[in-house]
Amino acid sequence: MATVLQAITAFNTNHTGVAKQAITDTAANIAANLDTLNAIAVAGKIASVAFSTTTTTLAITGAQLFKDTAILSLLPSTYKLTVSAVLAQNVASAITNTHTTSITVSDSADNIYANIAAIVTNQAKITTLTETGTIGTVALTAAQYTTT
Repeated sequence: MATVLQAITAFNTNHTGVAKQAITDTAANIAANLDTLNAIAVAGKIASVAFSTTTTTLAITGAQLFKDTAILSLLPSTYKLTVSAVLAQNVASAITNTHTTSITVSDSADNIYANIAAIVTNQAKITTLTETGTIGTVALTAAQYTTT
């Protein structure tokens, strides 16, 4: 068994010669090093991942949700995700992940408007919706407004 830091150190010391690591650490440490752990998983050097505490919720970004699939696939089935900075066009995909418990959406007014149907449909898991960039007008139809 190795902690996240021990596994990263072993991999950085000898990429090809390091044995597969069985990692046990906190959800916070796993989430904080998710990108690096994903690279190690892609290299085939992680045998398993376990949580060292009862907290199994990882706070990650939308980019990590879609990019770090190798390490996420190695997590125990009990893990949960809170996902921040999800683009409006990715709301439905982020919610489709059965481990996702909540998301925050950050995008431009144009992209929010273009994806308003997915946002409204999945609003139960959206904790925050933030317009980024230049503030613009989001025009809604009466039906869209009453649905929200």
